[in-house]
Amino acid sequence: MLEALINKEPEENEMLTRRLLLKTTTGILGAAIASPAIIGRASAAGETLYIADSGGSVTKIYREALYDPFEKETGIRIEAVVRSPQPVAQMKSMVETRNYTFDATVGGGMDQGAFYAQNGLIEEFDLPKELFDDLPAAVRNIRGFVPDTISAFSTIYRPSATKRQLSSVADIWDMSIKGTRSLPRSGRDTIEWALRADGVPAGEAIAKELQTEAGWKRAFAKLDEIKPNILIWWTNAPHSAQILHNGEVDIVPTYTNRAYDLMAQGEKLEIMWNEGYYTAYGWAIPKGNPKAELVEKLILYSLDPERQAKRAAPTGQGTPSAKAFKFIEENKSKLLPTHPDNFSKLVPLDYQFWGANLTKANERFNEWLAK
Repeated sequence: MLEALINKEPEENEMLTRRLLLKTTTGILGAAIASPAIIGRASAAGETLYIADSGGSVTKIYREALYDPFEKETGIRIEAVVRSPQPVAQMKSMVETRNYTFDATVGGGMDQGAFYAQNGLIEEFDLPKELFDDLPAAVRNIRGFVPDTISAFSTIYRPSATKRQLSSVADIWDMSIKGTRSLPRSGRDTIEWALRADGVPAGEAIAKELQTEAGWKRAFAKLDEIKPNILIWWTNAPHSAQILHNGEVDIVPTYTNRAYDLMAQGEKLEIMWNEGYYTAYGWAIPKGNPKAELVEKLILYSLDPERQAKRAAPTGQGTPSAKAFKFIEENKSKLLPTHPDNFSKLVPLDYQFWGANLTKANERFNEWLAK
């Protein structure tokens, strides 16, 4: 349990001071979106912010689309450091010791963001409402977690193999539909897909079903049906893309940006958006970080719709704001999760339920798979 990592000690005086400071600066920071040149070059020039991102190609995109333009506008230098996939313990240590190895993290999921916020590990600040007025509440209700990109998980397939369009997760279980199949070697996503295939509506009904032992048994009974027909259990997102690209499988539930990459290379694939889920990845500032206000300027700067488009579109991720689509080519925007035609078919991942039940799901799934 993640909760076991935390022994929270309230810091009410510090929180009050921060809120008073931030209240007086909100108007100035909001104006910085429209006029980034006023961000305060004179007072901030020469400072360096260390931002923990995913590394590799992601750092390259963020360097070109965000870090370098911000540095040019403000004189604040940005240094990227590679973010741990599970940085909870690192965040806790930094907050407790006040020894900050990075000033902000970007790319962590909503489950991490919610945990940080619930346990006082990140700075709280209020963003101008207009920046998020077109976002559903599911991705903007964690205080101090700022959505940066939106990812979707759904079913990808090869029409030349299936000989027909897929319209539901139940189609994966329908062996009259041709094509080789793969499922993730992951308790959460595979259990979710099994319950969808068995008629449980995508969304909150899944978590409700799994409140009882009968619900868990129902999921594994459905998995029993398809287990002999799964050619490969993929282990990570790049693996799912590789087996599609190699032609090893034709039907794969995975992250839609993996299909986006392959389709950009000419692969003839389809994304079945129906019954998929979405989740947000975003910014968080370690609690007590003395550079918090400078990071807030970077975050506000990043939320400009055109800058969102430049970061998200090359990776196949969705932008937090629909306003960004006017800066993305139409043929590309139609493959992104937050395009209105796609987003309307997705449901939010219940990160709170899975945050509490992820270990249980993986343990039970691995035991079932080994049988």
